[in-house]
Formats: sequence, C-alpha cells, structure tokens
Amino acid sequence: MLSTSPEASPDRGSDGSAPVSRASGDWSARVAPKTRLVDALPVQLRRTLERVGFGLYVLLAVVLVGRQMIDKIAGGAVAPTGPVVGGAITTPSLSASPSSNAVVSPTAALAPSPSATASPQATSDPMVVTPYQNGGRRYAALSAPVGYTFRSPLGGRVGVVVYQLLGGEIRVGSNVPSEPFFPYITITNAEQRVILRPGALNRDLELLVKDGDTVVAGSALFRIVGSGSTSWRTFYDANVTAQVLASATALPAGTELDPVAAFKR
Repeated sequence: MLSTSPEASPDRGSDGSAPVSRASGDWSARVAPKTRLVDALPVQLRRTLERVGFGLYVLLAVVLVGRQMIDKIAGGAVAPTGPVVGGAITTPSLSASPSSNAVVSPTAALAPSPSATASPQATSDPMVVTPYQNGGRRYAALSAPVGYTFRSPLGGRVGVVVYQLLGGEIRVGSNVPSEPFFPYITITNAEQRVILRPGALNRDLELLVKDGDTVVAGSALFRIVGSGSTSWRTFYDANVTAQVLASATALPAGTELDPVAAFKR
C-alpha cells in the first residue's frame, strides 16, 4: 500500500518542512557569531592585543636588521657546520676561490745567505831546502818535521837499494837485524835521475814505494816517522842534520844538475 506521507526530498527538511534558502538572512545569522568573536572582546583588551602584536612586529624587524648588520661587519662569511664524525662536529676550512681579475704581484723571495766559508789559503811547504856541497859535488839538504810525506819531484821508475854500515864499511845486500838499514831511493826517466838518501828504514822513515814501481811527479815516496838524520851523516859527514840528502844527474850525459832547483817550491 502506497504511503501518503510527503517524500523526503533534497530540497526539504528531514521533517518535511519547507527548504531553507542558503541565500536568506537566516544563513548569515548563523555564521555571523563565529566571524565576530574578536569584536565581542572588550575594547581595552582588543587594543592591548593590537599593541602587543605591533611591538612583536617591531622587535622582529629590529632583530632581522641587527642580524644583517652583524653579518656585514663580520664579512658575511659563516663557516658551515660539517657533519658529525664520531661524536665531534667537523668544520671544513674555507678556501678562497681564485679571482680571474686578481693581479698577483710577485714577492721577491729571500735567498738564503750563503754561510761564510773561509777560502782555502795556500800553505807553505814545511820542507826546508838548503844547498850542500861535498867533494866538489852539489846536494840539496832536505829538512822536514815528523809526519811529513816526501813526494817525487819527477815521474819515472823507482829503484830501492838498502845499505848497512858494518865494521866501518858500507855494505849492500847484508842482513844484520841489530844494525840499521839505510835505503837509497832513485827515480829515473829518460832525461834525469834523482837520488834520495833518507835516514834509517822503519826507525826514521816509512817507505811507501818499492823497487820497480812507476811513479808520476808528486807521488808519495816515504813518510818521516822519526827525528833521525840522513844516512849521509852516518856514512860521511856527522855535521849534516837534515833528514834527506838529494842529488840530481842529467841523462844520458850523466852531468850533474843542481838538485836545489828540483825541490824549491
């Protein structure tokens, strides 16, 4: 059986009353109390809130302007905070980016001043050369301190002959250990021969060459190790006190040369 009650319609109320117009004054009456809550506040409180809001606005503006001024004074560079590594905050260093327009004036590098070193000075040879004559022949008496090394005045072949004074006689080839051995050292080349007569072997000199060696000018021949005199003092003249007595001969003629010239420096 069909119902005779009015049908519910979107344009009617749930109770069947006439629909409410959304544009009517009743709608605005319902909304108005919500939009006018501020107006409902007391006038004094509303003004106080307005003043507080304005004061907050001014304070915020002052803070922002002050922050900008501080950034400009500090150069505007704020080091970024790096990531946290192991509980510590690392701050990466800022590196200045190169400017294409920057002109870099080279700075004169300070060169290290060289340390003052004494220039080598030519030292005089401590060997003393004195002319000496005996039996009409010329010799060079050579005196030098202990430790001095005698060097060859010329290049050539070395000859070493050892003598001993036994029973008042000069002997060659003898071997009596209780008596000193005196070497005669000769350096011979195609043009001349030089003979050196030092003191006792091992007691007064250390021989640095051996018979048959070839030397050049300046090669070490022997070193003075004692204060003894030349063998010439033992063999012929007790007045000679020099460590070495030298003579020189021109070859192949065999004529005598002045040995002093060969050793003078």
